Amino acid sequence: TQHPALQRNEVNFFYWHPSIDQNDGVRVFAYCRSGGQDLGKSGQAVVVANTGPDDFPSFNLPWPWARLSNAGVSEHGAPVGALNPQVRKTGTGTLTLSLAPFQTRVFTV
Repeated sequence: TQHPALQRNEVNFFYWHPSIDQNDGVRVFAYCRSGGQDLGKSGQAVVVANTGPDDFPSFNLPWPWARLSNAGVSEHGAPVGALNPQVRKTGTGTLTLSLAPFQTRVFTV
């Protein structure tokens, strides 16, 4: 609760799996607490959630922060045995991480 991005109410959903609304769809989405800044700026908090029963040893999603010169990702409460998040700066950027069933991962950038 001490992070500056959490002191404001802006929430930007930047990813949801295309099949999230289907009966057997993939229940993965991601949002950012932006702290009043444009999406992709430093100093933001990001949540990636798998609210379904599927296990994803490797999951890719768009990553607007890849263009930052210090594109470091800090995870808070990293799950034991989880794939460390990997940022690729190609195109608009991609984050690759593992998502266990009903798991939420929290990052600051």
